[in-house]
Amino acid sequence: MGERSGDELAQPRRQAIRRELELRGAVRTADLARRWGVSGRTVQRDLEWIADEVAEARRVYGGLVLGEVSRSVPMLRIGMVLPVRDHYYAAVIAGVREAAAAHNVQLVTGTYGYREEQEAVALERLGELELDGVVAAVSLAGSGYDQLRELGVATVVVERPWHPGRFSGSGAVGEDLIDHVCTDHEAGAMIGLRHLTELGHRRILCLVRETATADPLLRGLERAGAPVEIRPIPVDPATLDPWPGPRREIVDEVVARCRPPGRRGDRVTAVFVHADWEALDLYEHLVGAGVDVPGQVSLLAYDGVAAGVEPSLSAVTPRRHWIGTMALETVVDRLRSRGRRSHAERPGYQVSLLPELVLRSSTAQAV
Repeated sequence: MGERSGDELAQPRRQAIRRELELRGAVRTADLARRWGVSGRTVQRDLEWIADEVAEARRVYGGLVLGEVSRSVPMLRIGMVLPVRDHYYAAVIAGVREAAAAHNVQLVTGTYGYREEQEAVALERLGELELDGVVAAVSLAGSGYDQLRELGVATVVVERPWHPGRFSGSGAVGEDLIDHVCTDHEAGAMIGLRHLTELGHRRILCLVRETATADPLLRGLERAGAPVEIRPIPVDPATLDPWPGPRREIVDEVVARCRPPGRRGDRVTAVFVHADWEALDLYEHLVGAGVDVPGQVSLLAYDGVAAGVEPSLSAVTPRRHWIGTMALETVVDRLRSRGRRSHAERPGYQVSLLPELVLRSSTAQAV
């Protein structure tokens, strides 16, 4: 009876050591004995038991190593809370899932429809689970960021580098475990303007949809220093599906300024539009008014989520798949840092990815 009771007490410790082995690839007898407050011989018996249970585990002097990560037991359980019905995040989700498979991660999804109340419920449900980390996108309003802090696990926020909740704490190193992986939209605006100016365009109209992306885009347009006019597109942010186009009076003004004949120095020869659906809507109105795209006016979109939709527009495209991949890998790296370098004192950091310019058939040399 006493021996069986000892085995029962040993099982939670052995399972915890096995999980640590899966996470780190190696464990040391001395470290485990000190941490658990047991003798070295007790830990050695634990490691012998684990070596019998895990085929890839092998005993070495001073501990146990994993020759190849066991595929039978997930290394990590990571939650994902991303807007499932949003075109932009479809590729992000695909990237997270692909990376999870590559890193032997069990992914617990809590996707939502980009509504604040749904986000709160999804995060609350994740909080009820035993998770090692979380990948999430949270709205700029509401308590989502605070809910992530309360989870107390390694977390990566995607595409929200300047979320107001990010700087609400004391700023102490190690205060939370929230890192960020995001697109450098400011650089994306500069990439788009550089492309158009290199084509010889000097009268460029920029239309920016009012979203979380708008502020960094506007900063990039301002920093680019190109001779452009910036006009935001008023869009009701509560309208989700279908995506609305720009208001008709704005479209009429843009078409009028692009349509020849006109004073040579005043006619717009290129339009840079965020986002794709607004660009497609503007394309239809330009063509309907007899404006040749790109013969008379070049049209460049920002986002690139409408790839494969006709007409095929040139676009500055955030690397959304890579955003998802690197978000998952950042969580895994944060977790694997335990025991190898200072985990508790490691500061939060931000990974910024440059968008790419994808050229199709809607931009050409200025005439």
